[in-house]
Amino acid sequence: MSDRRRSSVVARVLVAIALTAGLTSCDPETPPAIAPSDAPILDLEGIVRLEIGPYEEIAVTQSGIYAIIGDAVVGIDPRTGDRRWTLRRPGTRPDAKRTKTVPFRDVLLVGWQDVPGLVAYDAESGEELWSTSAEEWYEGDAVDDRFVFHNPRTRALRWAVDAAALGCAVPLPKDFLTLLWIRDVVIFRCGTRTEPDGTPIDQIVGTLSPETGAVLWQRRLAGRDTLALETTSTASILSGAEREIVDLRTGEPIARRGDDKGRYRLPRPDRSALVMDSTTLADNTAMRLEELDGTVRWTTALERDEEVIPYSATSSNVTLASMRKRLDHYSEISLLAYDLRTGERTLVAGPKSSVRGETPILTMALDHSEPPSVAPWGLMVPGANGSIAVIPAR
Repeated sequence: MSDRRRSSVVARVLVAIALTAGLTSCDPETPPAIAPSDAPILDLEGIVRLEIGPYEEIAVTQSGIYAIIGDAVVGIDPRTGDRRWTLRRPGTRPDAKRTKTVPFRDVLLVGWQDVPGLVAYDAESGEELWSTSAEEWYEGDAVDDRFVFHNPRTRALRWAVDAAALGCAVPLPKDFLTLLWIRDVVIFRCGTRTEPDGTPIDQIVGTLSPETGAVLWQRRLAGRDTLALETTSTASILSGAEREIVDLRTGEPIARRGDDKGRYRLPRPDRSALVMDSTTLADNTAMRLEELDGTVRWTTALERDEEVIPYSATSSNVTLASMRKRLDHYSEISLLAYDLRTGERTLVAGPKSSVRGETPILTMALDHSEPPSVAPWGLMVPGANGSIAVIPAR
């Protein structure tokens, strides 16, 4: 997979799992009064099961759900399961590999089998917006040694910035991820010079405004030091075993952290992190939520007979995880939610009661292979045999 293609995949995954930007660390006793649109406050008790029927692919959009069913792409109301619109092309069918949403936009790109190019549709109404003969299209991209950004509803160019004007060595290498959009900012990184093998070194990293392309901040790194995304509000500057955590909108340092030394760590956009002492799941007996300064907000015990794997899907009131029988990858899975204030656990959905005797709010079989996806309207949980579960936002 090329890094340019990987940048699209990374952005799409971020939408599917909905890492949110713009949260601040909240008081452990008080949930946020207003949640960001892509980190909703989930109403766990409002979970419902919807019967969609057999589908090839299903995913969330900003306003609903789309599914590839037979020879059509179908828009689905997440509250009722009703079909909002249906897209078909005579003599062809949707190509699931080329069908995806534009990250953080209510625009759906559809590729049709044996038909070159892509067609963009309004994901809420199904209205066709534009088409292109290109096999790939990105709202933000690196083209001809420029960073460019487009309007996803019209395909028109919004702005372009010469990479050389930012201090980047040109031509930009084609196999190096240089541009990634994370809703509030456009992240760029590039080398000021390259190794003989073409590896960029002495990088310049920073962020641009998605509205204008103006530089929000930039920073020069030495040698092979680089920037790695942690959440859509934070990144880490990697220098040897040290990590400097920076705010993506300002570039300001907010913390320093050493090597995790084999610990499992899942950063959250409110600058907390779920932490377990080992990346080997069977070795862990507890999971904790740590603040940025290392203070532990809460700790919860892990059952010996359960395997709990946190999901990256983000909400403003709970953190989510899958749960199954330990060391049995073929066992049925359930969906857990941990209260972000207290760590209290809720068995939200699954086929049966837990070893603790908890009864799921919704009893149903869940899909092993697909994680939940979050959107402004709530959370979608793929089920078995053409069903899904939906947890609405409050």
